[in-house]
Amino acid sequence: MRIKKYIVPLICILGSLIACDSVQKDIRDKDKAIARVYDRYLYPEDVQDLLEGLSNSEDSGAVLSNYINLWAKEQLILYKAEFNLNDNQKDFERQIQDYKNDLLSFTYQQEYIKQNLDTIVSIEDIEEYYSNYKESFLLKENILKVNYMVISSNAPKLKSFIQKFKNNKLEDLEELESYALNYARDFSFNDTSWVPYDKLLEIIPLEIYNQIQFIRSNKLVQIEKDNKMYLLLIRDYKIKASSSPIAYVKPIIQNIILNKRKLRLLEELEKSLIEDAVSKKEFETYHE
Repeated sequence: MRIKKYIVPLICILGSLIACDSVQKDIRDKDKAIARVYDRYLYPEDVQDLLEGLSNSEDSGAVLSNYINLWAKEQLILYKAEFNLNDNQKDFERQIQDYKNDLLSFTYQQEYIKQNLDTIVSIEDIEEYYSNYKESFLLKENILKVNYMVISSNAPKLKSFIQKFKNNKLEDLEELESYALNYARDFSFNDTSWVPYDKLLEIIPLEIYNQIQFIRSNKLVQIEKDNKMYLLLIRDYKIKASSSPIAYVKPIIQNIILNKRKLRLLEELEKSLIEDAVSKKEFETYHE
């Protein structure tokens, strides 16, 4: 098989090809091909980039063999297609032109949006949209605001720290954070963001079957498992199917507003192009 013949001296062959002049590259010697499918040939220079950086001959051989098989499959399919499809089936000029036109239009529209889109979405814009479409932002999950900490059960002065964690006094916050930075594996205090209940399960090993009942019935949770202490303080919560807090859906609303602006920009662009072309008599219709 010709593959094996060229695996070992491959580097030499590639080196000699680089030294060849342009005429020899244009008229390639079929005897130097490393594979053939009907009248189509694969040459060492065709796979030069593929093998660059591979010093191990076994690796080079495996990569080359795999590539040749893929190349052969493609050539066989193309060969069969050429002989088994009629001229109409092989005529892709219209599809190619349509695809090119779509790409040109899309690229121009994206560039126009990039240059003209107002990307500043004010809090007033967000609040107005939220107020007008509040029913569209009902929660699909239970969410919470929590303090939590994961710490070794052997951490020093843990009982004292747990008590301060439970008390949740503002004057203790700095001391709590300092302690957590030194001993906790993970923690969060007074974060204003909302956390989905299911996301919380990735941090705290809660084994609860009724989320709503648990959230409503518990403010403080303390779990000891696998030599770790898990502490959870539920500061606030919102139940599934209730109105989302505006802060929770703010990124969604921002994206909606920006997408609406993009659509308006494109509509205005299309309208202005038509009007400008008509005024300059560059666009005319002749139907009755």
